[in-house]
Amino acid sequence: MTARILLVLSLSGFFFASNAAHCATATLTVDTAASAVIAAAKGTEKITITINAGHVEIITTSVKLIGDKIGDKRYYHRGPGGPALVEVKSESAGFKLRAPDSKLLWKIKIGDDKIKVSDNEQNANAWAIKTDHADKAKIVDPAERPIGEVKFSKETGKTKLKDGDDVEQFVIEAGKFSAAYGVLLMSGIPRESALVIVAELMARGH
Repeated sequence: MTARILLVLSLSGFFFASNAAHCATATLTVDTAASAVIAAAKGTEKITITINAGHVEIITTSVKLIGDKIGDKRYYHRGPGGPALVEVKSESAGFKLRAPDSKLLWKIKIGDDKIKVSDNEQNANAWAIKTDHADKAKIVDPAERPIGEVKFSKETGKTKLKDGDDVEQFVIEAGKFSAAYGVLLMSGIPRESALVIVAELMARGH
């Protein structure tokens, strides 16, 4: 099954991910199909993420990232045959993004009530999505300051993502709740890395 996500983002360049209120710390299933449409409060940039049998394509107005599995890793390139960007390897409780020279870029730890994103092995000073509710999640920065909230409405079937000032940034049409949309508010993560994290969380059903 092919998972296809269309995102309409604001000019400020936030980014996307998909599904999980409660995340398992056991071995994670990779390449889960999912779909969502995200509309930003402002802006017209479009991003499409497609996952199909281990192959990932991330297409924006300015870049195309392609990820393919080789062994136990997925390697991302800028376009077909383009320069290497990152490699992703799963772990029992998440995954890591590394540069072509094997330098750690981002470590994502998926727990029962929290998803952490950090640039170090210890997960120190991590961005976090608190997933301890069935229909909403809080996003905090490395200093534990609230920077926004993801909230799902059963009545409309839509999810709204608001920043720390309670300003609506995105409305997501997916028919179900996903805490992982909180990655869109993590301004400290570079754009291409954020897109890869989005795709990889989606591939794991979050």
